[in-house]
Amino acid sequence: MAFRELAAKIDLPEGATDRYRRLEALERQLTGELYDHLKYSFETEKTSAGKYIPIRERAPSTDFNLAYEITHDTLAELFGDEQFPVVKVVRDREESDDATEEVAAMIESVGIDCAVSESYEEGVVGAVAMVLHRSDEGAPFYEILPAKWCEPIYASKFSRKLLMLTVTYPIDREQVDEMFPNFTRDNADERGEIYWFRYVVGPVETVTYYPMLAAKFANLGEKDAQGKVIEFTEFRRDNHGFYGRTPALYTKNLGGKQREIDGMALWWPIRNMCIDIDYTLSQASRGLRYCSDPMLFVRRGDMDSGGMGDMPAGMEKPAGNMATQTADDGSMVRGATQVLVGGEKSDAKILEISAQGITEEREFVKDLREYALEVVGGMKARAEHVKGAASGTAIDKQSKPLRRLVRRQRRPYGKMLLLDVIDLTLYGYRMGVFDPSRDFDIAKIPDDASTVLEWPNDETLQGQELFYHVQGVQLAAGGSVQRPLELIDPPVMGAKLAADIGMHEPYASIKGDCVAPELAAPALPAPAPKKPSDQS
Repeated sequence: MAFRELAAKIDLPEGATDRYRRLEALERQLTGELYDHLKYSFETEKTSAGKYIPIRERAPSTDFNLAYEITHDTLAELFGDEQFPVVKVVRDREESDDATEEVAAMIESVGIDCAVSESYEEGVVGAVAMVLHRSDEGAPFYEILPAKWCEPIYASKFSRKLLMLTVTYPIDREQVDEMFPNFTRDNADERGEIYWFRYVVGPVETVTYYPMLAAKFANLGEKDAQGKVIEFTEFRRDNHGFYGRTPALYTKNLGGKQREIDGMALWWPIRNMCIDIDYTLSQASRGLRYCSDPMLFVRRGDMDSGGMGDMPAGMEKPAGNMATQTADDGSMVRGATQVLVGGEKSDAKILEISAQGITEEREFVKDLREYALEVVGGMKARAEHVKGAASGTAIDKQSKPLRRLVRRQRRPYGKMLLLDVIDLTLYGYRMGVFDPSRDFDIAKIPDDASTVLEWPNDETLQGQELFYHVQGVQLAAGGSVQRPLELIDPPVMGAKLAADIGMHEPYASIKGDCVAPELAAPALPAPAPKKPSDQS
C-alpha cells in the first residue's frame, strides 16, 4: 500500500485539485485519519459472501503515527516555553530595550506565540496561510488556514511581497443557508449538498463571492451550455483598513521546487515508510492475538490430548488446563489449552504468524522506525545507540540530528512568519485597524526600527534533566511485550507494540487513551544519590 494509492481513494468534493488531494492526505496522515475512508477493518478477512478482502482495502488496526511524533518533537524545540525565540527591536544597529519589552508584551497579549505554534502544526504538511482580522473587541485575530484552501499571488516571481491571497474551500448546504440567508436559485442552477466558497484578500479590501455548486466548480473557467464562462459571482467588498498592505501571510516549508507554492512536508521522504509501519504493526498485533489464545481458531471437534483420545476413568489427565468454547455450528469444543493443533475430527484455523514471527516483525518495525527517523533528521532512537552515554558530549551527539531538523524549520516559521506577523500587527495598530491596548504602548516602538530573532542555545538539557531524558529514550526504545493483560484486544496490543518501539505519549491526546491504565509504563524512579567516594 502506497501513500499515493491511499490518497487517490479519498472521497473529495467535485473540483478538488491534485494538490488539494495530496495536502488532504498528508493532513490525515498527521491526525491519524489517513485510513478512515477504507471500508473494512484489518481484522476482517472476507466479505459476507466469502470473498477475500485484499489488505489494501482494509484499514490497519494500529496507527503508529510517526508523522505526529516528528511534528511535536520539532514544535517543542521551536516554540516550546523555554525554546521560543526572543524578538529584539534594533535601531541604528543598537537594541532598544524599551521597544523590545513592548514587543514581548504585545506577543503575549494578542497571542502571537500561540498563533505561530498553531501555524507550524498546520503548515508541516507543506505550507500554511494566516489572515489578520479585527475581533469584536478591536484586537487582532489570527485566522490559520490550511494550504490546500489557499493560492498566494505575489508582486513578482522574485518577490516575497504577498499581493493577494485567494481562499477557496467546500461548505455544505446548511452553511450556505447560514452565511447567505437570501441565497436563491438565481445564484445557482440547482440546490445541491456541497458548494465551494471563495474570498480574496487584497491590499485594500476583501472580496467575498457567492457559493458555487460543486458540479459547476469542477468546470470553473469553462463555458456552460449558454456560452457563458463559469466563474464566481461577487457578493460584496469590505475595506479592511490596512491600505496598501495585504493583511495575510503565506509561508512554505523548505524543500521542493522553487516555483511550487508548497514546500516539502516535514515527513515527506518517509510517508510510505509510515504506512508500512502501520500495516506491519497491525499484522503483528493480529498474530499476537491468535497466539495468545488457541481456542480462538479451533472451530469444532476435540482438542488433541497428546494422542491419548478419551481417557478411561482413573487415568491422569495431561498437563495443562482444560477449556471449552462454542464452535461455529453451536457444538462445544474442548481440550487442553497448551495444545495448539486440533484432533482427528477437529477443524482449526491455521495461524498467520508464529510467536517467533511476532518477535521478528517487532524487531523489523524497530529497524524501520529507526531508519525513518534517520532519513528525516539522522536521529537515532534505539536503546543500544544511547545506552552507556554517560558524558554530555556523547548525548550532545545523540540529539544533534533532531536539532538540524529544527534549524531547517527556523527560517520559514521564524524569519518568514513570526517576524512578518509581528510587523503586520504593528502596522495594523499604527493604521488604527486595532484599538490601543493597555498591556503595551505602541508609541514606544519606533516606526523605522527592525526586528530580529534570537534563538535560545541548543544545549537545553543539562544535569538531572538530561539524565531523565536519556532514561526515557532507553525505556521507549527498549521495551518488550511481556504482560498477559496486553493480549486482551487488538487496539491495546497495537498501542503497546507501538509504545515499545518509541511512540510518544502526546499521541494519545489525538487518538484517545487506547492503553489501559494497568498497562501504563511505571514512572521512572529518581536516581539514587551517589556516595562521596563515587563522585568523579
